[in-house]
Amino acid sequence: MQRFLKSHIQPHIQFFGVLRKSLPYHFWLLQAFCLMYVIYRFASRDYTIYGLIDSDMFIYPRHRSFDPWPTPLSHLVSFVFLYDFLPGPSTTFLWWLQIGVVFSSGCALLGIYPRLFTRLTFLGFLHFTGLVLATNSEIEGGTTSLFTLLILSLSPKSNFYTFTDLLGKGEPAERTTDHHWPIFLFLLAMSVFYGSAGLLKIIEVGPNWALRLHLERVAPSHLGYSVFMTSRGFNPAILAFIRDNSWFAPLAACITQFTELFFFAVLFVPRARWLFVLSMGLLHFMVYNTGGINFLGNGFLLLMCFDYNALAEKLFYARHTKILRIQKSAA
Repeated sequence: MQRFLKSHIQPHIQFFGVLRKSLPYHFWLLQAFCLMYVIYRFASRDYTIYGLIDSDMFIYPRHRSFDPWPTPLSHLVSFVFLYDFLPGPSTTFLWWLQIGVVFSSGCALLGIYPRLFTRLTFLGFLHFTGLVLATNSEIEGGTTSLFTLLILSLSPKSNFYTFTDLLGKGEPAERTTDHHWPIFLFLLAMSVFYGSAGLLKIIEVGPNWALRLHLERVAPSHLGYSVFMTSRGFNPAILAFIRDNSWFAPLAACITQFTELFFFAVLFVPRARWLFVLSMGLLHFMVYNTGGINFLGNGFLLLMCFDYNALAEKLFYARHTKILRIQKSAA
């Protein structure tokens, strides 16, 4: 057994590391992907509706069996508590705030004072999330992009690409630990996010959650919703397949439960990342097409779980630095 572990398992285990020196490319991609999604999210939604809701509706919908505090922590950290002393947000204020989030994320995406505008984007996003949680939702589909913005906001200023870098006039890329630990935090946060979802299924339903999931019983009613033009995300072809194949739900549930509970493996087993990323991406795709619940933004950021610094090293960085060394020695 020990020989098997050494020869077949141990070679594939490689801890991502916390303070390893890394290139900036992975961080730059995380910066760009997160900000692009935030721009899409706030440009495609209308948050001014929260200015039309009566203040009595800001009551925090609670789970039927879990109510630990009278008011959740999000009431404070998202600044929604200000409306305990001030009039509720107006549609005009929310419109300008939404435009401000798009503008700030656009500037950060273009490398214009990127950390400053990333922090402003985070604060605006956080406030809108607080309004969503206070009125009509226990969860919010932008969670991963929100904590990614937080990680970016806490990162050193020198980590961000700037407009000069986009023009190709920036300084040559160098390896530093500052480029690495934010990526580690991102992978750790994603592991906690999906791992908590897997644990919650066991706590609330039981270890046999996968065997108790009967999507084929829900599919007929959702199939009826799909005939309406205003329905969102109810795919009739997928729903009909689930309705007619009762084996699909437990199989998909087993894969989901396994990949959620062991998602932390992305920190230790680089070659297995594609399995976890693909599984969770398919989960979000199926949830959207069968239940109309939009967590597709999570799938967008799942792509950032791959090691792009290693890819950049193989593709061009090593070759580029070798050419520079030859040029310097020739000079």
